Amino acid sequence: RRTSTRRQALRKRHPNLHAWVYARVGTKSTWWIVGFVFCDGASFMQAQYAMLTTINPVSILVVKAAVSLVLSITLSLYFEGFSVVRKLTFHYVWRWLIVAALFFAAEYLHMTALLTGLHEAVISIIGCTYMPLAAAISVPMFIRPYGRLEWLALSMM
Repeated sequence: RRTSTRRQALRKRHPNLHAWVYARVGTKSTWWIVGFVFCDGASFMQAQYAMLTTINPVSILVVKAAVSLVLSITLSLYFEGFSVVRKLTFHYVWRWLIVAALFFAAEYLHMTALLTGLHEAVISIIGCTYMPLAAAISVPMFIRPYGRLEWLALSMM
């Protein structure tokens, strides 16, 4: 009962957003998600193969980003038409460009760590330490009390 009222609230408050989301839910969306998972997994396998050869790791990341950009623009134009171009503003592009640059830097550092010989498990453990550290730092900074179960969950990471 509660979910139906939320769905109706979205339909009443934002009818255009509701129609856009509702049209994309279903079997076709599922196949696009499966395709994305397959392509994303293939990119990791290709990157591991490229580590064995003498390919510059930055070129792999640049080609991956370029293919992703061309594919996303093509699919956006195919599904939404040229109305997407009118909705695109410099402000949004700039904000997402900063996020994309941070992800690019993270991938570059990950690839560099693999090239130095660090094991994938060690890289994952080091990558997951930020969560408990952020929680520990938030206690004195934001005066945020955590319960026993939260500390237990964070310590398991």
